[in-house]
Amino acid sequence: MYDIVLLGATGYTGAQVAKYLATHLSETHSWAIAGRTSSKLRRLVSSLQPWHPTPAIEVVDLDADSLLALARTTRVLINAIGPYSRYGELVIAACTAAGVGYVDFSTETPWIADMIAKYGKVADDTGAVIIPAIGNISSPSDLLAYALASYLSKEHGVPTEKIVSSQELVINGMSSGSLSSLLAVASKYGVENYLRPNPHLLTAESSPTEASVQPVVVHHPTLGHLTRSVSAPGNIAAVHRSALRAPELFSPTFTFQEWMPAKSRFQAILVSCLTVFAFRLISFRPVLYLLQRFLPQQPSSGPPKEAGEGESIDVKGIATSAQDPDGARYQAVGRYSYRGSMYFHSAMLAAEAAMALVDEMRSDGDADGKLKPTTRARGFLTPSYLGRPFINRVCAAGVQFEIEEGTRDSI
Repeated sequence: MYDIVLLGATGYTGAQVAKYLATHLSETHSWAIAGRTSSKLRRLVSSLQPWHPTPAIEVVDLDADSLLALARTTRVLINAIGPYSRYGELVIAACTAAGVGYVDFSTETPWIADMIAKYGKVADDTGAVIIPAIGNISSPSDLLAYALASYLSKEHGVPTEKIVSSQELVINGMSSGSLSSLLAVASKYGVENYLRPNPHLLTAESSPTEASVQPVVVHHPTLGHLTRSVSAPGNIAAVHRSALRAPELFSPTFTFQEWMPAKSRFQAILVSCLTVFAFRLISFRPVLYLLQRFLPQQPSSGPPKEAGEGESIDVKGIATSAQDPDGARYQAVGRYSYRGSMYFHSAMLAAEAAMALVDEMRSDGDADGKLKPTTRARGFLTPSYLGRPFINRVCAAGVQFEIEEGTRDSI
């Protein structure tokens, strides 16, 4: 049995995951790269020869039987084939049926909600651990929210009631896979979730409550001017799912809100208006058709290596606790930041998550590597499920993580 199988290894992001695994896996781990084209897989293995252990090759068709057979060969499968709303369901079905671990790079939150509805019970029954959206969306925001809530619980013994967050993502180019995913979501699900995020899209509640609908432009006393963020809908939904599964850390009335920072109120309003205009434009079928028809769609294409210079992600969060028995509330302030290529950052997150999950399965699993029934969670989970071991891993890989006590005037 393999520890990790990387499906879609010859794509733009998949190849970066392959290189990361080749340079960070220990000799005691076994892994394989999988895809449809043997010649491309062999070329990738040749490029990885300087590092050990080199991966095995698994040629697989993207049909139900072939993917189930592949899933049964591994503890954890990394799925790098998108758009996920077009190609991902059969992979999810295979991994849930086989009861194995799974991570992907999906930014397609409505699709994730569909997969939870269709395969959630199967995953619970088989012991599968399914963690979608492990990359730039939604790991940073979800891990920061988890760390803030953990701090308040440890230091003050109270759950977290509210987190306000800002995420600044500087990226100089988009791969064809990322572009295809955006267009695929717009085509299948529309654009409303980008414009009116449903924080409970990934939980049992089907629509946002009136109180949970956040304004699109605000001024925060600590975070400054904030505006609409394209990545916020997925992050908000993921953090609320995390909160639902961790009642010891988050109060029943917990809310998470996230925006993008702006330099002024004028810029905040301008960015919000332009974002709405862009998504409304995409929602017109003729425009969507032209974008899908004429923009580059080769799955292995992406920005040149030098485009990653100057890229970064910076997530800041301020958490407020519920009241303690004396009526006091506490605050914590946190930051997640990384400087460097965002595609490398995303690949690193997936690889480290897979390795953390393998370590958990090796220590808590049975002879087949599956998680025992006593393991704390199973089913469709979020990046923060991997907890402090995952945070320690990403920090060792270059992420800066800071948590400190806040003050009452932080909110």
